[in-house]
Formats: sequence, C-alpha cells, structure tokens
Amino acid sequence: MRAQSVIGSGSEIAVARGASSDYVHSLMRSEQSATAALLLAAAVRLAGAEPLPGQPWRNSLGMEFVPIPGTRLLFCKWETRVQDYSAFVRSVGRKWPKPQIEQGPTHPAVNVTWEDARAFCAWLTAREQQVEFLPAGCRYRLPADLEWSVAVGGLGVETGKTPFARNGEVKGLYPWDGPWPPPAGAGNYAPVREVDTYQYTAPVGSFSTNRHGIFDLGGNVSEWCLDGWLQESFSAGPGDRTLRGGSWFHATPWHLASSAREKAEWNFADIRVGFRVVLELPAGEGEKKR
Repeated sequence: MRAQSVIGSGSEIAVARGASSDYVHSLMRSEQSATAALLLAAAVRLAGAEPLPGQPWRNSLGMEFVPIPGTRLLFCKWETRVQDYSAFVRSVGRKWPKPQIEQGPTHPAVNVTWEDARAFCAWLTAREQQVEFLPAGCRYRLPADLEWSVAVGGLGVETGKTPFARNGEVKGLYPWDGPWPPPAGAGNYAPVREVDTYQYTAPVGSFSTNRHGIFDLGGNVSEWCLDGWLQESFSAGPGDRTLRGGSWFHATPWHLASSAREKAEWNFADIRVGFRVVLELPAGEGEKKR
C-alpha cells in the first residue's frame, strides 16, 4: 500500500516537536508520496517523538496526551475535535451527518456512533504506523469504563462487575473536585446551571483541567467507552454501550456525578455525544535507554 493512501491529505500531518517537526509539517503539506513518508519517519526518529509511559505526548493530528498514574495509558487531554474527525472522514469517505448546531474546528465532534469512534481509532493507528510515527504495539482506542474512572479521579475502587452495576454508586463526587452545584466556569453544562456561556458545545480546553491535566471529563459531550452496558469484559458487536461524563445538555446531580453512566445503542448518534481517545502502550515500552 502506498503511504499516501493511509496518510490522506498531507496538510493534515502536524508534529509539534521542535525544529524537526516544523520541517515535517511543511514537507507533508507539499508532498504526498512514499518518499515523503520515509522522510517523515526519519525526521520523527530524530525528533525523539516516541510516546513513553509517564510522559506527555503529541500525535500527528496535534492531539495532546497525558499519562494517568498507575496505567500504561496516555489519555487525550480533550475530546476528539471536529478537525481531527474531519481528517478521518475525508481520508476514508465515511458518512458523517452534519449537526444542527454551530461548531468550529476545535469543538468536539458529535453525531458519532460507537462504531464510528472505533473506526477513527483504527484509522489513526494505521495512519501513524504506516509512516513509523507510532511504534508497533501501540494503538489508539476508546477508554474502558474503569480507565475513564481512573482518569476522572477520586472514585477509588468501584464495586460492581459491569458499568450498569457501577452506575452512580459513588455519591457526591464531581469532576470539578468540589460539592454540588458546579461553580461558575466548572465546565460546559446545561444553560439552566448558568455556569458557562455556551448553549451547545464549547471549544475543547475552554475550562480548567482536572488533577491529571484533562479537560471536559464533565460536560461538553458525553463520551463513548469500550464497554458494553452489561458486559464484564469487552466484546465487539451490536448492543448497548457505555457513555461517561455528562454533556452540555445535562444539569442534575445524578447526571453530572463522576460515577454516573448512561447507555446507548452502538449505532446511536446525537449532538450530545462524542468521544475521547487513549493511546495504549505495550508492556515494556519506554524501558529502553532514552
């Protein structure tokens, strides 16, 4: 397969890692060829852009990732943006219903099903591994339900074998690390809460991060997780899937609690629903001499 068939538009490649990354960016805007892909791979190696456990990282779309203590995961700091998902849609020709709300390129992508989100992750993994930007053994995917709980923080060890069983079991904890109600500027929640100025979605990163440096784990859009609603372990296929984090539509203590979950069919798409990506690092990755 030619590299450009995976890369898509060269202007979609962006690497922010010093002088070498500036060179890569201009290169991929001007050339879409196997030669350009090889030069990109060489420049990435020189720039030292390999993702490592415990270290922040930025990928080829400019998506920024932060480590989560106690895991071998890097969580994207923000929900997948319109500009990120648009690159995927243009590259593979996937259908994407236009939302009936006004959005800019840095708003979270909505009207995305669980299967759409998984397809984006598979595409991005292949795209970056084709040009040796992403090492073999690494992969992008949706977070598991319990991984999302670790990222939001404060929930401790949740009991229950399924997302359904864990739903709302930890009371009185919220993503803004304070009591109810949410204070002004805590996030993008329903207008009735009067804590922000956005009627629908907000640009990612508009509010403060949580303890791990992650934006919008409460509000903006509800986020797909890997897990089935009643599954004890992951399996693919149709059925109810798990959503976390509330959205711009939600206003109640129940919906905005850190332990709250919702379910939706795997093919459900809505202007309240988007997704966040994690980067899974293989066992042993990062123990090499740096």
